[in-house]
Amino acid sequence: MQGEEETHNTLVISHLQKVQHHEYEHQENISNVKVESAEIMADEDKLHTEKESTNRNNKNNKKEDYERND
Repeated sequence: MQGEEETHNTLVISHLQKVQHHEYEHQENISNVKVESAEIMADEDKLHTEKESTNRNNKNNKKEDYERND
């Protein structure tokens, strides 16, 4: 009976260590994803700004062309 209890306690401790390890890995993965997403969002924001600027310039050029042709 004592042997079974010791085995059970060992299994419980082992399980708790595995849970802690998985929680640590999970937190590390969350941190990595946050960093990657921040980088991606910064790149997307820059791309959006560039496209918006290009589109505004194109719009102004087309307006000027339209006014000249009118």
